[in-house]
Amino acid sequence: MKHGSVSSGIQDEAPFRCVQGLLHVRKYNDAKNYAEQQVNAFTKTATQGKVSLCVALIQAAYATKDPQLQGQLKPLGALGINGLAKISQFNAIRQLSDKYGFALDESQGFYPCLIKGQQALTAATKSKSKEDYKKAADLLEKALKFPEAVRDNASTGQCHFQLGWCYLNMQEKIKAGQNYERAAAKMKTTNDERAPEALWNAFVMYRSVVKTNPRYRTTAIEMLDTLKRQFPKHPYARRADY
Repeated sequence: MKHGSVSSGIQDEAPFRCVQGLLHVRKYNDAKNYAEQQVNAFTKTATQGKVSLCVALIQAAYATKDPQLQGQLKPLGALGINGLAKISQFNAIRQLSDKYGFALDESQGFYPCLIKGQQALTAATKSKSKEDYKKAADLLEKALKFPEAVRDNASTGQCHFQLGWCYLNMQEKIKAGQNYERAAAKMKTTNDERAPEALWNAFVMYRSVVKTNPRYRTTAIEMLDTLKRQFPKHPYARRADY
């Protein structure tokens, strides 16, 4: 199926078909080892084959009613969750979590912890509670400590951006500015369209503390200068000139 004469669509589906076959004959360790190689090699681009592979892993782990198999197959579910997260299919993870009733374990790595932080942030946005924003921030900060965070600038940038929002609502403006600044740096490397917004938000946060912390005046100006230099045609850059 990986031969050059085979269409790209069929090649894309090949890992999914292979894992399906291994699961069907109950070669769970072989399925795990093969799927691990595939997920580790994922790029950020989502394809139907990648999604199908990850969904198959999650279904194998959480759809079974056999209590003896549940523990054995749990690593497959973690692989599927990490794979979907690597290709930014966070909504799919939440939908599968609702469907199969599995709880994400923040101790299992960057992606489960990031998703739990995002879920907590959604709850905080509804409740407007500082305590809920702190809960979300704690999870997002924890996510950034996992080694996978260093290797995924897109998800790490998103995490910092969301942390900025958490700290803003906790009235911790300096931490908010620092996270928006870090978000902008990560987002710039992945051409994320929110990078200018992150820089602007960082500027606004730093500017808001200048009266009590004058040393942040220079940092605020640096954010504007970076915005105008990197994104000269963006509306935020034009606002910076006024």
